Amino acid sequence: VPRLIVQPLLENAFEHGLEDKISDGILRVRFTESDTCFSIVVEDNGDMVSEETISDMNRRFRDNVDGETTGIVNIHRRLQLYFRGGAELLVERSELGGVKISIVIERRAMLRL
Repeated sequence: VPRLIVQPLLENAFEHGLEDKISDGILRVRFTESDTCFSIVVEDNGDMVSEETISDMNRRFRDNVDGETTGIVNIHRRLQLYFRGGAELLVERSELGGVKISIVIERRAMLRL
């Protein structure tokens, strides 16, 4: 994974997901693989983010929306460039209650490097 890709996701989880938690905050990082891809997953049990916000984030990734760019959109774009379209960020509701962000890298994209 290119430098400074995972670190900003961890910072976002602390700053936006866990900032109001005095105790019992959970930040989980895990790595998974399948026959077709590798994933790095960062999730927290922070305050509920609306489904509208999650949908908007994914739409901005998918549609390459211009205008104000957040750090997470920059991460998505850097992954797309580095892996020539074979990687992406996905935002979902975490089973922990907060947000889950997955970096998904296709195996075939790794072979092209």
